[in-house]
Amino acid sequence: VNLLLSKWMRELEKVFYGNIVAFDTAMLPEAKPGDLQNAVWKNVFAEDGSSKLDASALPAVMSFTRYIRRECICLSLTVKKLSGCVHMSQMPITKGT
Repeated sequence: VNLLLSKWMRELEKVFYGNIVAFDTAMLPEAKPGDLQNAVWKNVFAEDGSSKLDASALPAVMSFTRYIRRECICLSLTVKKLSGCVHMSQMPITKGT
């Protein structure tokens, strides 16, 4: 059981750190405009990890991308002393997303 759990945890760790790298890279100033949207699609919405964006998911992907950018701006404005006491904004839920 430990061996199977360890293997599963290693795979989960790879996915986690892969997502971090994808999002961090997409947020760099030199990133292309669609990089964050593509990272959101591939790492959050695409069930099979496909890189081709499904048109029906576009509103949700765009909404989540805007949310990420807005929260990063909010976090950048947070006083360093308060960095452990951060409240995230509510993401508006629209019908069909």
